[in-house]
Amino acid sequence: MFCRNCGKEVRENAEICVKCGVRPLAERGFCQECGVETKPNQELCIKCGCRLRTDVTAGGSGAPLKLNLAGLSPYYQKEFKKIWESQESYKGKWNWAAFLFGSIWAMTKGAWLGAIVGLVIGVLTAGIGFMIWWFVYGFRGNWMFYNVHVKSKQIVS
Repeated sequence: MFCRNCGKEVRENAEICVKCGVRPLAERGFCQECGVETKPNQELCIKCGCRLRTDVTAGGSGAPLKLNLAGLSPYYQKEFKKIWESQESYKGKWNWAAFLFGSIWAMTKGAWLGAIVGLVIGVLTAGIGFMIWWFVYGFRGNWMFYNVHVKSKQIVS
């Protein structure tokens, strides 16, 4: 098997190419079977005839995901692209809107599980939990929203 980004031969089960540092099937520059250079929109290799594979996965789920940034503000487009390109090791930077508006922000972004958990913690701790949970939103708000928008997955933090 060959890396679709740099064309270097990699083991069949390799998750990351040791030459270029990306997932072997994440890009479209080379054939995964013979290593010949390909065009980005090419579907079949003209040398060996195999169907060219591109399998971008996120979070180790194994399911191909598409990064759809349509309808997002430039701030979230930039953050989601960074998260995506880092193979989700980057969790997003501090989010002032999430920090200042807390559960209201989360509900408007579709992160209802985080909002419910924040509200329950706040009620059970006589309001102290609300303040603590605001910091969770500030630090992990972009990550929560990314999971909802890209993976249709609710997470707490």
